[in-house]
Amino acid sequence: LGNALEMALFQTQPSLIVLDSNGEEIEVLGSEASPWTIKATLSGGSGALVNPNSTCKFLNGRCTFTDLAVDKMGNGYKLKFSIVYPTEASLPDVESVTFPVGPRPVSIKFTEMPVLQAVGKPFDVEVSLWDMALGAFAAPEIAPTTEVNCELDGVVLEGN
Repeated sequence: LGNALEMALFQTQPSLIVLDSNGEEIEVLGSEASPWTIKATLSGGSGALVNPNSTCKFLNGRCTFTDLAVDKMGNGYKLKFSIVYPTEASLPDVESVTFPVGPRPVSIKFTEMPVLQAVGKPFDVEVSLWDMALGAFAAPEIAPTTEVNCELDGVVLEGN
């Protein structure tokens, strides 16, 4: 699943195929108007899928998810894939390998800074925490509690 991160879509989304008893890929599952459908659920770990109703349909023998993400970092997660349509299909569920989910990706955005600044003189800037998974300013509860220091082109910015 690549590097799964809290609240972020998996960088590599699962893609499933069905093999016949000879190990050959079955390219037609259902019809174009009524394809077989797979549902993903989460087992293990302490979180849940961000979209608990995530399904995909087989197209040309392949079912590729596009919206899977886990809401909480942790270890021991597995995905389980089940056929939900047609209901009479008798293939067993399959599970992924166990995978970890890393911390939510965050960065900072400069939200206020002077347009012009004298060289070599101190100046103030305002930065905000940006939730890269949600594409929005981060909620206070995900903010780091440690001091943040960074250096840009010889100018040291300090704060917490």
